Amino acid sequence: CVYDDVMGWNTLPYLGASEFYLEYGTLSANITVPANHYVVASGELLNEKEVYSKEEITRWNTAKKSEKTVMIHSESELGKGNNSGTKTWKFKIEKSRDFAWASSPAFIIDAARINLPSGKKSLAISAYPVESAGEKAWGRSTEYTKASIEHYSQKWFEYPYPAAINVAGNEGG
Repeated sequence: CVYDDVMGWNTLPYLGASEFYLEYGTLSANITVPANHYVVASGELLNEKEVYSKEEITRWNTAKKSEKTVMIHSESELGKGNNSGTKTWKFKIEKSRDFAWASSPAFIIDAARINLPSGKKSLAISAYPVESAGEKAWGRSTEYTKASIEHYSQKWFEYPYPAAINVAGNEGG
C-alpha cells in the first residue's frame, strides 16, 4: 500500500506487467549470484572492480567515453573465467520508483556513452545471449538506446539516471 495526501491509501494490488504506485526514493541492491553470472540492473554499478576482470574494467571505462558501442564481455569469453563461488554486484539508483535486474552466465555485455543536453553523461548498456547477437538482432541495442535517449532528452526531458539498460529476454519492463 502507498499513502498519499490526495487520495489516502492506495490498496490496489500489483497484477503483473503493469504500472503500480510507489514513492520515489533511493534504492540500493546487493545481488549475489554464481561467479560466472553477469548482472545488469537499474542505476549505477558501484563495484565494477570487484565483479569484472581487468580487461573488462578497461573496456567498461572505455565505453564510458565512447560514442560507439564497446564490447565489455564478448561471445568469445562466454564460459571462461572464474566459475566457482559467488560474486556480489552492487547497484544504486536515486529518484526512482522501481528497481529491475537480470543475471545470466550467457550474457554478452556492451555499452556506450550517452550525451545529455546539460553536458552530463549516462551509459547505455545492453545484455543479451549469443542467440540474440549480431547486427540484425540485439547487437545494435546499445546504439538504439543511446540514440533514443539523446533524442528524447533534447526534445522533451533530460534522462535523469546514470545508466539505461536494455536486456534481451522474454519479459517486458
